[in-house]
Amino acid sequence: MKFTMGRTMKILVAILIVAIIAIVMLSPYSFEKYTASSKMIQVTSTDTVTKDANGKKKQQVYSYKKDDKKYTEIVNVLDQYSYFTTKTLTNSSQMSDSSKPQMIMLFGNKMLVISDSGEILLDNHVYRMGYSGGKDAKKMMKSINKILKSE
Repeated sequence: MKFTMGRTMKILVAILIVAIIAIVMLSPYSFEKYTASSKMIQVTSTDTVTKDANGKKKQQVYSYKKDDKKYTEIVNVLDQYSYFTTKTLTNSSQMSDSSKPQMIMLFGNKMLVISDSGEILLDNHVYRMGYSGGKDAKKMMKSINKILKSE
């Protein structure tokens, strides 16, 4: 007994496959699973580079524990944004050549690298922030840098 799929059935199966792939790749993920389990956040940014008295560049690293006000402020900023899977189903662990890392955040043993292009590296996988290029990533970094620089 031979089973053959009709043309209409083949088209419906193809549309279903494309729809499932689109849903998986465009579904947003929250940063909550990283911030909720972390007792401390460490942040460094290209905006936090300073020069000492001798003109030597110094990278400032900010550390905040869960009970700090700035920890809560940073988590609140992260809660406003989401990320999603990149164009490839294999989810590469290397950012594209056009991405320049601008901020690094550590949540315990989890690392988040944010680039100006909207690509992020999280748990050794590349994701995208927002659907509008790097706008969301830049806005998020600007908000976090504002928190870091506030007294």
